[in-house]
Amino acid sequence: MSRKNVTVSDLKKCYQHIKDLGKGGDASVALYQHFSNGSLVAVKKALDSTSFKDFQDEVEKLKMLKACDNIVKILGSSIDDASIPATIILEYCHYGSMIDYPEELYRSHSFIPEQTMWKLFADIAKALNFLHTRTRRRAVIVHCDVKPDNILVCRPEGYERRDDTVPVLPKFKLADFTRAVFFHGNTAELEAVEGTPEYFAPEWRDGAKPPIDIWSLGATLQTIITGRWATFTTSPFQREYIRRRGKSFEVPEDPHKFWRYKIPGKFRPINLRTKQQVEMLGTAPDETYHRYSDTLNNWYEKCMQVEVWRRITAKELVDLMVPVAEREMARGSEEDG
Repeated sequence: MSRKNVTVSDLKKCYQHIKDLGKGGDASVALYQHFSNGSLVAVKKALDSTSFKDFQDEVEKLKMLKACDNIVKILGSSIDDASIPATIILEYCHYGSMIDYPEELYRSHSFIPEQTMWKLFADIAKALNFLHTRTRRRAVIVHCDVKPDNILVCRPEGYERRDDTVPVLPKFKLADFTRAVFFHGNTAELEAVEGTPEYFAPEWRDGAKPPIDIWSLGATLQTIITGRWATFTTSPFQREYIRRRGKSFEVPEDPHKFWRYKIPGKFRPINLRTKQQVEMLGTAPDETYHRYSDTLNNWYEKCMQVEVWRRITAKELVDLMVPVAEREMARGSEEDG
């Protein structure tokens, strides 16, 4: 991967397009390789001029965050000329996102190893702590869209690939700051949350504050482990709504969009045996997930407290959880060895 600054001029003269990596609502991402030294970069381009201001904001934030090793690095950009597509040049992460990487792991494991989940938890906690810490140069930043798609997986230093395996302990990096906003501490001037509803904290309608990122981290862990969004399913939610209010409600013509913003988040334990998953959570027998330790479950649960004052902070995760994670990762490596 390249860590040196790369200009758009460099990109045109010295790099060749290798393949498209993905496309979202605002931008496309492609892989480019240097002609002579073989270094790789990811190039994000706006799909139209309406995204120009969003790209400028993202570049501003990424430049402020270059000191954090768990946030994807910006190498260059072109955001000054609105007549051409806005472009951001980023370091390339070899194993894609947490949508792609688990599929690679499943080839050598039937589940995601616990030490991998600890590493993911610790790395993204470090990224959020960096965002949520005010400095003399910047205000607190709230990411607003923490989810598997926005966590990239990089090859660890010194890793040599053997056969078709992927590293169990890669480096995880938080990416895509399109929805990120500054938090100045004034609750009267909060920015709206514009992320992905399935990962929204219960209080998302109150505006963007640091605790919403912590809930989203917990929801992300749950989704990766269970294969299910961290929300109620529609039928139980309707039953509970009727029980509490004594009446139902009409579902509009676009039920998917309606439910996405209506259904609240839900904590699901990740330390249950298969039988408990079926009996307590209503999980179909063929959809049960690997059981993880009580320790990992307890720390993950601290992220998904409905009451904000009960929810753990990013700083507490780094100070208290990360040392536990490091011990668990070391123990897992010893057992593998």
